[in-house]
Amino acid sequence: MTNNYTVSPGFDCTALSLALLDFLENTKQLTAQHIMVSDTEWIVQAREKSSLKKIMGMDKATTVKLNINNTHLTIEIGQGKWLDKIAANAIGYWLFWPALIPGAIGAYQQMQLPKEISRFIASYINKSSYNLVYSEQTSKKFCPNCGTKIVPGSIFCEECGQKID
Repeated sequence: MTNNYTVSPGFDCTALSLALLDFLENTKQLTAQHIMVSDTEWIVQAREKSSLKKIMGMDKATTVKLNINNTHLTIEIGQGKWLDKIAANAIGYWLFWPALIPGAIGAYQQMQLPKEISRFIASYINKSSYNLVYSEQTSKKFCPNCGTKIVPGSIFCEECGQKID
């Protein structure tokens, strides 16, 4: 699943990847890791903690790749762990039909995970874009010496070097 977003200039993709890591670990109760591949690319991987769920075909796993190019953000969400669900269902079908239930639940949960991640990312981007626009509108300061707009948090004017109070 690939999603494309247009984000505000200066959008912090590292913060998004860390927020996604937190969402997967604390909300979805998965073991997750965060990898910064380059200045423009991050990977977040997550999988189920329980080995019992793996045996029953109920575990989940995913890889999320974030790539930003100026204001264009591409999110690729990979779905993993389908082979064990198929194996659990095949065994359940031939040996013990109630074993089909955990495999079916696992397949459904695995199918829902990319959708939940997409909703989380869209919500995060919308909140971040609103906050960025709001902070730019409410914190417009100008250099007392040359009148240039000051970047929030700056100590000196980028144009003339005047110290900002």
